[in-house]
Amino acid sequence: MKYTIFDLDGTVIDSSHRSMFDPITGKTNLEFWRENSTRAKIMKDSLMPLAKVWHKIIPKAGKRIVICTARVLTHIDYEFLRTKGLFADAIFSRPEGDMTADADLKISQIMPFLAAQKDVDSVKFWDDNVSVRSAFTREGIQTLNPEIINGKQEW
Repeated sequence: MKYTIFDLDGTVIDSSHRSMFDPITGKTNLEFWRENSTRAKIMKDSLMPLAKVWHKIIPKAGKRIVICTARVLTHIDYEFLRTKGLFADAIFSRPEGDMTADADLKISQIMPFLAAQKDVDSVKFWDDNVSVRSAFTREGIQTLNPEIINGKQEW
């Protein structure tokens, strides 16, 4: 079985209209993000070009799609994914209140999941965060930068 893992924000979903970054650290202002995670604003998120790759994988036998995002998912996020046809075989997200660094969070979720699968032929992980890609590369997972398909993003 071939597994393709997708991050969401900055990878397949453009949610930049709800984001603010600290100009010094480059980190997301989480308070601003939470305040702007209303139903109306989430539904204004848009799909990035990489979503077309996702849509092509869905109907293929022998392929599985996994979501691994550092955001806390709400019922509104699941509704957005459904309305955009972004279906997945497994979904991993940040538990409410968890402040683990993105790379550590995703490694702790995905590696045990993959180890439990008996039929893994290959794994590809799409993520816009270089620290996440580095962490998964160290674990022997093929990582891909979404800029290959999405083009250079100005955040």
